Amino acid sequence: MAHTPQDCARLYAVMAGPDFQLGSEQSRIQPKVTIPKTLLKSLVGLKVGIDQSWNQTGVPDSLFNPFQKRLNWMIDQGAEIVHFIMPEKDVVYAAHLMCFSNEIASDVIRYQQQGKQVDYDVEMISNIQAQTVRATDYFIANKIRTKFMRIMNDLFSKMDIIATPMSKSTMVEIGAGDHLYGRSDANTVGKISYFTRIFNFVGCPGIMVQLGHDKNDIPFGFHMAAKWWNEEKLFEIAAFMESEAPYKKPVHLHTPPFKTA
Repeated sequence: MAHTPQDCARLYAVMAGPDFQLGSEQSRIQPKVTIPKTLLKSLVGLKVGIDQSWNQTGVPDSLFNPFQKRLNWMIDQGAEIVHFIMPEKDVVYAAHLMCFSNEIASDVIRYQQQGKQVDYDVEMISNIQAQTVRATDYFIANKIRTKFMRIMNDLFSKMDIIATPMSKSTMVEIGAGDHLYGRSDANTVGKISYFTRIFNFVGCPGIMVQLGHDKNDIPFGFHMAAKWWNEEKLFEIAAFMESEAPYKKPVHLHTPPFKTA
């Protein structure tokens, strides 16, 4: 959504924060948005959480090695590494899928009631969800979410951020017809969201800083997550990191072959 951490901070300041309009009462628990006013001079005192097994298992060297190199650079800048093990990942992934697909199914029903059309793959997911998932399953998945929020709260009492590679995969090749029909590719989605979905599930903020480009000139990044309402810390660190390795626009723009006729 933004090319630089500074632009991301500005965009976040516009989008986030309490909303005092009628019907937005739930947003009022949010603290006032603050964004960094100065650039960090070092990372001294920063505690970076690392689960080495999680970060490395199944991640190609082309993504892991640049991540590790940047992590070593952070240590040279004064950061302290806090090793930990992310618990119950498989349980959280299953609960995330349950909630995510159930929320899609709810939206599909509402869209159809409004006379709107949805793609066939989304409708298929909705039908499978309606036939195989019970309300108690969704209830249990949300209990798992609450449990893991407490786990994350404990983890962030010991570290400022958690750092991971961007994903287990870079972007895949655009197939013929993808721009017309889209693509339902659960395997690729699973690889790309492998590290981010846990934080998405519990609502922790995250940010990506560009690390380099793959063989197809597609950028990939360094992922960091922080405790709720600690976006300012992420903006500070990301801006400092990009001051040492500025954003580089890809040489080639990868666009699908749209046809006008």
